[in-house]
Amino acid sequence: MDKLPDFVESAHFSRRMDYYITANSVAGVQRRKEGLFSLHNIVIDIDLHVKEDFEAPANTIKERMFYNQELLHALLSRFQDAASTEERLPLPTSVVWTGRGLQLWWAIIPMSRKCLTWYEEIRDTLILRIQNLIEEYSSELGDLKVDGAASKNAVGYFRLPGTVNSHSQTLVKAEIWSGEQYDTHELIKWAKEYTKEQAAEEEVKPLPHPDVDPFSYSDAEVRILKNVFTLAFFRVRQMIRLRAIRNDEIGNETRNNMCLVVFNALLLSSGEEKAWEKIQKPYDGKRTA
Repeated sequence: MDKLPDFVESAHFSRRMDYYITANSVAGVQRRKEGLFSLHNIVIDIDLHVKEDFEAPANTIKERMFYNQELLHALLSRFQDAASTEERLPLPTSVVWTGRGLQLWWAIIPMSRKCLTWYEEIRDTLILRIQNLIEEYSSELGDLKVDGAASKNAVGYFRLPGTVNSHSQTLVKAEIWSGEQYDTHELIKWAKEYTKEQAAEEEVKPLPHPDVDPFSYSDAEVRILKNVFTLAFFRVRQMIRLRAIRNDEIGNETRNNMCLVVFNALLLSSGEEKAWEKIQKPYDGKRTA
């Protein structure tokens, strides 16, 4: 970190190009997961999902950037609170301000790629904890969202501090946060304890009231589902739902979710009443329309 400013200054980076670094090391020149050599950092990428209009007047853009910084500072303050009061969130080693979001870096004692399973469990738990934190304070952090794809890519690259984000023309800045280099043995203990607590909280959630009909639709919703112009959209949505629940375990209401998906798919051809009858009909081993 101390040598970075001098390096960036001597390299004469262009303001019209973006520059990146990797969080972990790879063997050879190809940046692929198969070539992952050793693990050095866990990085969680957080974006600001705010619609931006760069045709807007300059003062509006400045106001938006100020608003973005306020959101990011609010998130970091929540991190500090969670670490000090609940003691269930290891503070990031450093923070990188990317111009339109931020990256949270946890430096770890370097280890072999053979420990990737541990690494991924710690990383996925950090993602879960941050997402829960954002949801918990959605009123003040509602525009923030974890970029899961970028965060889960062990050979991904991230903006280089000291260079310029060419899209927003803002400086990418790094800031030491906790300054700690973490022992993964301690982090894995934290991850397992936190996921265990999450599972216990989910088990005690009250079940839906038995009088509530999970397949109840208003007349307006049925008309929308039957509209031929929206057929493709709703069919695709059902496929996405099926894909999302295909690996659900017992207790995740997979059967009810599957029935709801099938019921929605039947609405167009059968109508609400017949679709409901077909859902309740026992399976006789034959293919039915």
